[in-house]
Amino acid sequence: MKKKPVLYLVTFLSGVLIAMMLFLSAGGEYSNQKPEALEGAKMYYFYADWCPHCQKVKPYVTEMAKSYDIVFCNLTAGENTLSQECLEIAKQVRIPGVPTILAVKDNKGYLFVGEDQILNLTRAAGIEVKE
Repeated sequence: MKKKPVLYLVTFLSGVLIAMMLFLSAGGEYSNQKPEALEGAKMYYFYADWCPHCQKVKPYVTEMAKSYDIVFCNLTAGENTLSQECLEIAKQVRIPGVPTILAVKDNKGYLFVGEDQILNLTRAAGIEVKE
């Protein structure tokens, strides 16, 4: 019986390794970057209506969209309601979770995943939202 947990762990870790290899071979480079490196980048904000972290950062991303080219991609309703552009990006990059901002510039991708990274990005861009 002790072999099952080990088997599950090995299977899980193998899946993580394969996912990382596929992610890195998707054709772009992905990293975190300061906003000045993202001037002129096209950004995709992946979020879900049910996600409390998404709701917290959405006003900041909305404000940031006034200065940056940001496409809002709501994952709540599924593939049938996503724009073709958002659907293609989500499939190519395999968005790790929500909220996520993907910035694409010069064939490189910059991922900002989670509330903390996105709030840090908006702060670095000088975005302030009055609550």
